Amino acid sequence: MVSNPRTAAPFAAALVVLILVYEWLVVWLLGPNRAAGVTVTCLGLGICAAYHFRHSRTWEDWGLAPFAFPPSLAANAGFTLLAVSVFALLGHLWKEPGILRSPSLLSVFYLLLWASAQQWALQSVVLRAMRGGRHPAPAAAAVFAVLHLPNPFLVPATFVAGYVWCRLQLKYPNWLPAAVSHAVCSLTILMTQPRWLTGGMRVGVSWFLD
Repeated sequence: MVSNPRTAAPFAAALVVLILVYEWLVVWLLGPNRAAGVTVTCLGLGICAAYHFRHSRTWEDWGLAPFAFPPSLAANAGFTLLAVSVFALLGHLWKEPGILRSPSLLSVFYLLLWASAQQWALQSVVLRAMRGGRHPAPAAAAVFAVLHLPNPFLVPATFVAGYVWCRLQLKYPNWLPAAVSHAVCSLTILMTQPRWLTGGMRVGVSWFLD
């Protein structure tokens, strides 16, 4: 039995406020400061950890049910293959280089870690908080998209992808395959989509900075 969604609501709200404050205020005051970014990431993961250590009792509560891993992997693989195919086709049509031409192993590792952090927060805290409502997947996906404002490419892309990942999480409660899907999709976008389309993957006040 998954823990009460109401217990996740304050933590989800704190997490969203923290991210928005960083994207719109901290970056405006300090610029895209790496130390500030790492600090906010650690605080966000701390909020997630605080929620789970206080309220989660099972692997399913943590969003990591072992029985759900195989079907989640299969379903996420299908979505990822479709997304990669679409972006590869668009990249071929643009005939322009992507932002990242030759990714290093370190950059791939970083993308996987960042995707895992986002999926843990999205699936095991934000989506959990939305499970008390009638439409948890689109609600959580909308929050995910709002955190990517005002980027006109990332907002719809993250809503669609977030919705799929959340629907799959509700059916197969294991977010690890979604994290891999997230990383692969992000890498594909960076390698195939031109900067004029993605806006350099910038969000928040960074969108308005040179």
